[in-house]
Amino acid sequence: MRRDATLAENLLWQAIRNNRLGGLKFKRQAPLLSYITDFACFGSKLIVELDGSQHSGSSSDLERDRRLEAAGFKTLRFWNNEILAIWTGYVRRYCMKRANDKVGPIPSLAISSTWQGPRC
Repeated sequence: MRRDATLAENLLWQAIRNNRLGGLKFKRQAPLLSYITDFACFGSKLIVELDGSQHSGSSSDLERDRRLEAAGFKTLRFWNNEILAIWTGYVRRYCMKRANDKVGPIPSLAISSTWQGPRC
């Protein structure tokens, strides 16, 4: 478990903590199986991971995601720089949509026309 969070983790945490994301309760650095997740919502079985460049092409991340999926969890992965560069409201709506499909269409991004959403 890391002691200091990244700026991206702090920004996302401010957006999703205290049931701010449609009433979903996320825990930060939550243990699950033999892993520590960045953010986990056990009620909707949703995990949100924020990755730095050291995770690019990581086979261990793929294996981790497979094991968590086998346990019934969906993992959404974002790059740290995506969180820093994109509109926080967009990330919140996208996660909510993926969590329970109760949110309407995702708004277009004015900041980046090339961003395709998280790496799922």
